[in-house]
Amino acid sequence: MWGLTDLLNDVLNSEGQYGNICLDLKAGFEAAKELLQKWLDYMLDFNLVFAAYVLNPRYKFTLIKEQYSNQADEIIERIKTFFKEQYPHSTALLAS
Repeated sequence: MWGLTDLLNDVLNSEGQYGNICLDLKAGFEAAKELLQKWLDYMLDFNLVFAAYVLNPRYKFTLIKEQYSNQADEIIERIKTFFKEQYPHSTALLAS
């Protein structure tokens, strides 16, 4: 989904192969970017989305740190607390 944000930015900024896109089409991409941003902002409130990243061994906390740099620490702490509350007997490994 973050790749989509990058693509939308490239189109709206007329970068690379998107240099000749007409203004009418750009208006559609602008609307798509606004809708995507609303969804990304809405998603911030759902612990399970971030829990899924943490549980994926390819990402762990790295993706959260990369995509939410200014909010990453708060999100990571929130997810650690979420796991501790949901799975109190199996969170010893998460403490590190």
